Amino acid sequence: MTANVKTFENMFQGASSFNQDISGWSTGKATSFAFMFHKASSFNFDLSDWATSSLTTVESMFSLATSFNRALCWRLDTLFLDFIGRVIGAVLGKHMAPSKDQ
Repeated sequence: MTANVKTFENMFQGASSFNQDISGWSTGKATSFAFMFHKASSFNFDLSDWATSSLTTVESMFSLATSFNRALCWRLDTLFLDFIGRVIGAVLGKHMAPSKDQ
């Protein structure tokens, strides 16, 4: 059901009573989890097995998610490289995105 989803942005944002087990979702093609659980006040399930190799942003994924307290051991190499590129670009006064060849 979720195998071809590219973005999960805002999916449960502000959900005050959502607390279902979604650990089995296929997230390998997802590029964004931005604001996915932002202000989701009840969610607290383990997501540590989610595939994250295609992610480019997790901006504010759990911001103000007051119940979430799980450890996430995700490899986020692409996010780190993009972040470093943006910081260097900001210092140099221009945006430096990773090339499409990477």
